[in-house]
Amino acid sequence: MGSINIAGISDLKLELLQQAYQFDILCLQETWLTGAVGDELQYAGFTVVEQRRAKGTHGGLAMLVQNSLRVLSHQGNEYAQQVQLGLPDGQRATITNVYLPPHTSLNRRHISNSDAQQAVERIVTAAPASNFTITCGDFNTRCGTRAPRVEHVRMERTSLDLRECPRAPWFIHLCELAELHILNGKGGQPPAPFTFTGTRGSSVVDYLLSTDSRHVVEYDTDLLA
Repeated sequence: MGSINIAGISDLKLELLQQAYQFDILCLQETWLTGAVGDELQYAGFTVVEQRRAKGTHGGLAMLVQNSLRVLSHQGNEYAQQVQLGLPDGQRATITNVYLPPHTSLNRRHISNSDAQQAVERIVTAAPASNFTITCGDFNTRCGTRAPRVEHVRMERTSLDLRECPRAPWFIHLCELAELHILNGKGGQPPAPFTFTGTRGSSVVDYLLSTDSRHVVEYDTDLLA
């Protein structure tokens, strides 16, 4: 599976991603699709689940799930979406896709950071404990080398981004509530690379989290550049 802040979806972008990675599940943040009814996103061979902003032209989440995987149920809000899947071997999995906008974006829309974080938390922590769970997305949160304690174990991490932002304690607490390991830069792997580069520098703000600490993140440095 893959995850990307697509910064505006298009048929060309989806086709290039599929040709390059042949994904079974693709989580997209910032589709920038409006809330209009009747223009639902479609992609051949995949079930598409969306969460759009009711107002505005940015934000938006989408999850593309190959038809060989059964979408059993889904829920969400404009900050997070969650899908329960039936796998071919009979097991069930939960995939959660998150886009938490920066403080500045929330302030412009007169939305409190606390309300947005609580909306994310409601969806992320709703995963059934019996399911294998992966959560991914753009949290716009810098947590340095912090790591959550999951089942009394804290998996050490390294990262090229050593800074922490005010959201870091909440993010670590969220991971602990949902029993999710941060896979970016986990022990035995290279330091987590920067996932965003802008005029003010580079940072790690996109994460892959899992209930299974054995999973590994692979990065496409061309996409991250």
